[in-house]
Amino acid sequence: MKNKFNSKNIAVSYVVMVACYLMSNNAVAQYCYPTLHSGTNVCTYINSVTTSGAMTNITTPVDTGFNGNIYNGISYFATPVISQYAGQSFTLTVQANGTCDIAYFNVWVDWNRNEVFDSTEQVVNNVSCANNVTSFTINIPANAVIGTTRMRIINFGGGTTIGSCSNLNGYYSECEDYALKVVLFSGVNELDIGNAFSIYPNPLTSSSTLQLNTQVKNAEVVIYDLLGKEMMRTKLTGDRMVIARGTLVSGIYFVKVVNEDRQWVEKMVVE
Repeated sequence: MKNKFNSKNIAVSYVVMVACYLMSNNAVAQYCYPTLHSGTNVCTYINSVTTSGAMTNITTPVDTGFNGNIYNGISYFATPVISQYAGQSFTLTVQANGTCDIAYFNVWVDWNRNEVFDSTEQVVNNVSCANNVTSFTINIPANAVIGTTRMRIINFGGGTTIGSCSNLNGYYSECEDYALKVVLFSGVNELDIGNAFSIYPNPLTSSSTLQLNTQVKNAEVVIYDLLGKEMMRTKLTGDRMVIARGTLVSGIYFVKVVNEDRQWVEKMVVE
């Protein structure tokens, strides 16, 4: 791969851009940005970002093509907000586009909300995706600071190790930041309680049955304890499943059924 390439290996001109952008989120937040070139980019750029499996998701890409609402090729999107519980996960799906068919994705999340993407907060590291649709599982640490933070996605054409604010002007790239809200699970009131499913018998002694009372497609069942620790996760096939006691100790648990659009929860007691 040649340095400073486009689809015809023609050199382009660059300008250094180092900036901090101010945003309002009950306080002024400052984040540095990578240095990108100032010219057009038809070689490789971020064309689609969506999420699934969170409480709220990006279901439709908010930006396609090579753009920038802060600087050329650099954007921050305050809405829609991805939201998910601490200790849980969601799926991030990305796709690059461009004539070069070369894309290396890097993703960071500012879990401690210190307005710096620390090296330990990198959740996707230099993954070659070309122009293919690619999905990543983003695991939220149980000790992540509660509140709205940022997720940074960089498509870098160079294929070498980079930082979240590196000088990337030697290769075509694009940087997009998204708002991500980490939520503290504090009880069933935070979820949609209804008659979407039932559990019987409840309390559980050796096993119980989860029965769907409405049609739910592409769903997962997640069981977690009162502290929000995930105890079990499995795909739901059909309209029922058996919940075995397994390693569950006596106590109160929450059983969540979740798909791309909604999630429901019921309390389950293990005797």
